[in-house]
Amino acid sequence: MLEQIGLVVAGAVVSLVFSIVFEDIARKWYGRARALKWTIMAALRSTTQHVIHDLFGIGRWRVPCVVLEGTPRHAYTPQRLTATLEQDDIRLPPELLILRERVVAQQEQAAKRTGIPTFSNGPMVALSGYRFGRRGPFEDSVLSLQFKRTDYYTFLATSMSLDEPVPGSQTAGVTVRERFLHDVDYHRPIPELATSFGVTLAVVTSDRQLVVSRRGNEGLSAYRGAFTVSVSETVNPDTDVDANRRVDIYRTALRGLAEEMGIEAEVGDIQLISLCIDTRFYQYGMTGVVHLKDLSWESLVGRRSRGIKDKWEQRDWRPINYQPESVKRFVEAEGGVGRWHPASVVAIVQALQQEFGDAEVERWLGGLN
Repeated sequence: MLEQIGLVVAGAVVSLVFSIVFEDIARKWYGRARALKWTIMAALRSTTQHVIHDLFGIGRWRVPCVVLEGTPRHAYTPQRLTATLEQDDIRLPPELLILRERVVAQQEQAAKRTGIPTFSNGPMVALSGYRFGRRGPFEDSVLSLQFKRTDYYTFLATSMSLDEPVPGSQTAGVTVRERFLHDVDYHRPIPELATSFGVTLAVVTSDRQLVVSRRGNEGLSAYRGAFTVSVSETVNPDTDVDANRRVDIYRTALRGLAEEMGIEAEVGDIQLISLCIDTRFYQYGMTGVVHLKDLSWESLVGRRSRGIKDKWEQRDWRPINYQPESVKRFVEAEGGVGRWHPASVVAIVQALQQEFGDAEVERWLGGLN
């Protein structure tokens, strides 16, 4: 009898051990299956909702960027592009605050090792909303942007961390992108994630050379080594303001030209064309073009050789004859648009459309030549 009881107890213990072991294994596999499910759902969302049809493309060129407002035929003037800065800063949810604390800790450690952090924590703006409309007998486009104040470390913890796991998430493997952008509407910015707003400008010299460059590999958080236009500058809410202390996007463009190219331009030289979003990093910004009246390619190279403030951001400058066919040959010879900063591709194509018209640009870049 005792032997039978012992066998029963032993069997129960063995069953309990096996159930615990297999339950633990099952739980792990269930967590992995859930993570895979979220990944697949996110991929399906990004290809079945509004994204795939709106991604900027011409011919075989397609980049992860969506044009929200604006057209090359109706560039914005300073009177029709305004911006306001709200008094309240953005407030991150607890999960993103943890990520920001990690960024701060990492930069403090870097400063202890080398004397300076890898990234400096400068002021930035987050897009909280925008309004658009028409004005006057010709129905000119009007765009009003609303910003909240933020900083570079918040940008690193949000926009640059979209594919990081959410801290403290009860579902293993859920990323920031899946948690906060799973049903995103790009026309309704989420300021807690849209923590960078910049100006991307195609620059054309007086002797009709489009100036492009390669981004550096140090001190930059995104698109390292990618091809880009020669001006890509983020809005600084402390310096890029008018006499009434209102944010002025044109001042951002002027500062970018001065710091990245050594050019002292005027507002009238700049044409801002469209409001876009880089869907890879959830970055909003304006694209545009600048035609330099008195500066040739040779003059620009001379200025670069004598030193400019943000020379380190660009490894070199390269000239492209300002014609659709020349741009196409350069891009394809260098590996295609996949090697480019997406908003730069948008700015270049829009500049060409403005100069040569849609039909001519489509004939070359659309592969119909």
